[in-house]
Amino acid sequence: MEKLRAYALQDDGLDTIEANRMLGHAVDLRDYRLVVEIIRFLKVTSLRLMTNNPDKIGAVLSSGIEITERLSASVPASPYSAHYIAVKRDQLGHL
Repeated sequence: MEKLRAYALQDDGLDTIEANRMLGHAVDLRDYRLVVEIIRFLKVTSLRLMTNNPDKIGAVLSSGIEITERLSASVPASPYSAHYIAVKRDQLGHL
């Protein structure tokens, strides 16, 4: 429900960061520790990572797993996504 509330606030003009903060949440609540533990459990020591999120890159690297290549997860912006993508890039450092 909180994600739907955030979407409603975004429909009213807030960006994704502002909406999460307005609801009393952190900018990004995702936690990558479980994913990293699964990768380690599978005995993966290196991987190609598809992401534009520097937090995901940091989580993998800090676990000791080598990133042999980072693949961009970029998609062409549309009139509906351009502002969202710009916020992620400009405020969260997404690549």
